[in-house]
Amino acid sequence: MMKRFLPLLLVLSTVLTLPAAAVTATPAEKVQRLERVLLMIENSALDYKGEDVLHKSLEFLFERDPDSYELLIDYLMSRYDKHSTYLPEGTYDVAFPTGESYVGVGVTMTKTDAGVALSEVREDGPAARAGLLPGDLLTAVDGVDATKMTTGQVAELVRGEDGSRVELSVLRAGVPITFTVTRSQVEVPNLEYSDLGGGVWYMRITRFSDAYTYMLNAQARNDMKNAGAQALVLDLRGNPGGEIRMALTFIDHLIDKDGVKYFTLRDREGDDRELFDNNFLSSGNGLSLNKIVILTDHETASAAEIMTAALHDTGYAVTVGETTFGKARGQNHLVFDDGSAAVLTTVQLVPPSGVDYEGKGLAPDVPVENRREGHPASACRRLSFRRLSMGARGQDVTDLQNAMKALGYLEDWYESDVFDGELLGAVNAFLNTVGENPMTYVNARTAGLINARLDDLSRLHIVRDDQLAKAVEIAGTYVK
Repeated sequence: MMKRFLPLLLVLSTVLTLPAAAVTATPAEKVQRLERVLLMIENSALDYKGEDVLHKSLEFLFERDPDSYELLIDYLMSRYDKHSTYLPEGTYDVAFPTGESYVGVGVTMTKTDAGVALSEVREDGPAARAGLLPGDLLTAVDGVDATKMTTGQVAELVRGEDGSRVELSVLRAGVPITFTVTRSQVEVPNLEYSDLGGGVWYMRITRFSDAYTYMLNAQARNDMKNAGAQALVLDLRGNPGGEIRMALTFIDHLIDKDGVKYFTLRDREGDDRELFDNNFLSSGNGLSLNKIVILTDHETASAAEIMTAALHDTGYAVTVGETTFGKARGQNHLVFDDGSAAVLTTVQLVPPSGVDYEGKGLAPDVPVENRREGHPASACRRLSFRRLSMGARGQDVTDLQNAMKALGYLEDWYESDVFDGELLGAVNAFLNTVGENPMTYVNARTAGLINARLDDLSRLHIVRDDQLAKAVEIAGTYVK
């Protein structure tokens, strides 16, 4: 008789252990319940074969609900700090490009009162080769009206695959023109440098990434050494960081004394929860300069801030510009085959001063803000519709000269009180860009086209780089 009632008693005993009324569990209680269920399975499940229950359960969950994987891993990464994150499939290369290159047409666009205009056309890029110019007002992309779109909406239409074609319709000097542009890889080096003359050199690093950047840096140091450079303007504005080890190597290349502690990386080692300091000391093989002037802005971050703080705190550099972003933490990147990645903060970035600039940034020694001004075309007098011939003089000729300078067809240094061959050549170069035949004089139609072009460009603004001018001025004071 007892054998018949035993199963019933087991069921009743299980039921009697359940709560009498439903109570909403807290997140912590749910985790505890999950742990108890896992332990119960491992200890009591009749068919348990020693497998990892949680592992198998997660596999089953991700198979039934694929979205649950990204939800879980996103929560897992983002709970630590604001820099740790999960990047979904196919987004890692976009968020952390290894090189400054992209498929496109090579233009920068800006929103104006009249619509979206081209503020920059990269030299030797697809758009420049097709004939597009700064100031061109975009009206359509592949026949789709773009006059009321945002820059982002236009950019989406302009993007496409390498080798594909896109038709860009613009207004230039009031004249509608359509260009067929073949999209291609647009290369923008991470490092550029030049000799400014008088012993002052300029180097801009937009990202610490890829082997080509290493090569350019070595080439720059060699050229500066051979030229006897005395001061360097190091432009780190807009640099979001990149490879920390590359930045540390570049710093060593600019310190000419041996044994200088120029930075510290503080992290964990293995299972130990204690933090350890990894100090970086100079090799003494760096370029010998009288001073480095570093340019920073609000977008100077991470590895770029390492370089700024290291050279500044060791006395090798002064800083000019704006307070930096304030990212004093480094991350490890676990990248998966599908282009997704887990990015985890694993290191504290400690400058020689010991100051933790996380969330605060590095204030410049010399604060300078750039000025935003109207395009030079906005200051030009519009041309009269009187005919101008070679040899003419007077205010109309001066107005024509100023217009050609503002439109970029005459150098700023050009001055003449007469309508000469050089001024005529500038006018004909302009006429060529708007599809008109060359002339030996300026008539009312040509004046109208020039005025329309001045009107187009007057809607744009330019930025006066006072920061760079100040940096060059300071660098010059260190030249002997």
